[in-house]
Amino acid sequence: NCVVGVADASLQVRRGEIFCIMGLSGSGKSTLIRLLNRLIEPSLGKITVKGKEIAKLNASELRDMRARNIGMVFQSVALLPHRTVLENAGFGLEVRGVAKEERNKIARAALGKVGLADWT
Repeated sequence: NCVVGVADASLQVRRGEIFCIMGLSGSGKSTLIRLLNRLIEPSLGKITVKGKEIAKLNASELRDMRARNIGMVFQSVALLPHRTVLENAGFGLEVRGVAKEERNKIARAALGKVGLADWT
């Protein structure tokens, strides 16, 4: 007996594209994202990100892959209370070493796209 969380999934996300996974409760969204992030291991098949099979990455390579190529928003998201909305929006870019001026520009644009421009 086994439970199939995700079956026959195949997707391609192009550079610069924002990809959103949506669905009903219990439909496998979180399982798919956990597989892509390698928070859980697949029992079958393989997951390739930027041409690299993530199951074969060591801890350092996996950390780098996650930091540079995979983003995830958890259901219980926690903002950093000592930072502004703009600083929170640009935090991922800061971790990646993007200069402050550039990350603020990108964060402002992203906040504008979701109707939060007034919070910058």
